[in-house]
Amino acid sequence: MIGLNVFIVLLLLASPGVTAPSSPVLTCPDLMDMTKFFYPAATISSATMVPAGGGLPEHCKVEGWRWPDDGFIVKLPSTWNGRLFQVGNGGAAGTIAESDMVLGLTMGFVTAGGSGGHRTPATFYQFGYFVSDPAAYQKVVDYCSGSVHATNELVRRMIKAYYGVPPDYAYYVGYSTGGRQGRMEAQQYPNDFDGILGGGDPAPFTVRTMEDAWTATQVLGAAYVPHAKLPMLAEAVMAKCDGIDGLVDGLIDDPRKCTFNAMTDLPACAGDVDGMDCFTQAQRQAVYNIYRGPQNGAGTLLAKGASYGSEAIMADGNSGWTMFVPATPGAATYAARLGASFVRWIGLPPRGGGPNWDWKTFNVDTDWDIVRSNWGQACDSVDADLRAFKVKGKKMIDYHGWSDALCWSFRAADYYDQVVKTIGSLDETRKFFKLYMIPGMTHFPGGRGVFDRNTLREPFFLALQDWVEKGTEPGAFVGSRPAVPGRWGAITRPLCPYPEVARYRGTGSIDSAENFTCEIPSP
Repeated sequence: MIGLNVFIVLLLLASPGVTAPSSPVLTCPDLMDMTKFFYPAATISSATMVPAGGGLPEHCKVEGWRWPDDGFIVKLPSTWNGRLFQVGNGGAAGTIAESDMVLGLTMGFVTAGGSGGHRTPATFYQFGYFVSDPAAYQKVVDYCSGSVHATNELVRRMIKAYYGVPPDYAYYVGYSTGGRQGRMEAQQYPNDFDGILGGGDPAPFTVRTMEDAWTATQVLGAAYVPHAKLPMLAEAVMAKCDGIDGLVDGLIDDPRKCTFNAMTDLPACAGDVDGMDCFTQAQRQAVYNIYRGPQNGAGTLLAKGASYGSEAIMADGNSGWTMFVPATPGAATYAARLGASFVRWIGLPPRGGGPNWDWKTFNVDTDWDIVRSNWGQACDSVDADLRAFKVKGKKMIDYHGWSDALCWSFRAADYYDQVVKTIGSLDETRKFFKLYMIPGMTHFPGGRGVFDRNTLREPFFLALQDWVEKGTEPGAFVGSRPAVPGRWGAITRPLCPYPEVARYRGTGSIDSAENFTCEIPSP
């Protein structure tokens, strides 16, 4: 009689798409020798065995960098499941999020990540370090699209050398900047990954950075909106739009159906004299413009603006709009500094920008087309032709919060609609690409939606793996939101694949997911 362990191994070998665990054929220090897996312009800084501990298995940790300044970390478990788990970056990158690798490493994946084109863990919004050497152009290209692909190439060679065999499956996981990187992988390098999980993509990236500069100058520079008034704005939006889905529950399931108009739905100040319980004409116009989006001097809409619900009050009592509405008049916000920094150091040169450029002089009529023409192709993940990705049998799950106040949510839905149009039908698109638009979800944790990105990474990834390896197409997920005393209670709610939305069945608690169903809404 064969032993139980031997039986399990034989069962794994007999299962399609699943290989028995692999062990290294080299020692960890062997990976210091680049001749083992030659990769151009790469340097290995260290290769160290890390003992099991803290829930992580024993693994070989390799650190290094690729010309001109793209760092990487690779973690190769002593007992490997035959798969690769690669992570992306956040913000302006510069560091590698080892915490994002934990999920893959605990499951026995080789895990890896690049630093996004540079190794400067400076303040999030300081893009100036990209232009500090003659290789500035390549550093920007690596940040926008090259780092993930180059890291994938390098790691595949390292895996083949270390274990003697290539990976059976390769997966990518990223959010925000990492979501953009993942989508660009599907668009530009469809061979790299079998499954891609991305979220919070700021596409088009060049447009989003310019909007931040535009909002700070052409909008809020002309009419300051105090933070103390944002709760009043949030309440007015909810009063107008919460019930459009037939249920008053503090969530707007599709802001595109919201008819809120800041000019008429916000309380006007008597005599247009500013007060804390009203909005002046200029303040209402500023809010209106933020929702509408930037226009040029001819009145042409250049991009859609913020979604209704992105201004909502979060668990900490702050509005989502505190990211780009300054706390004091003329102050540079988190978002404005990010956007203006990219425009200043990368988008405008050689025509303008640089250390002497004042971000308050940003001009949509002269600067908008320049930034897009300089970097749109390299940095904007907007190519809707995913036919090459589809035909190779790859799968992708994307998710985005309808209340995202940093990366406008309309564009995630618009992109998916464009993919459907390119592929030819929703049914064919869903065979390889699923999008989840989440009501109340913000870019960072703390919104009133039924989950944040940290709680969904694991269930989404496990579903992606089953889709890739077993052909199990993902449907709805169940999201949960814990109670925040004084703000809202705990709820569960279905997270439906777009364009479906959660609809109340008409009976039972509206706080329980079992009383909802996913439906495609009528036009």
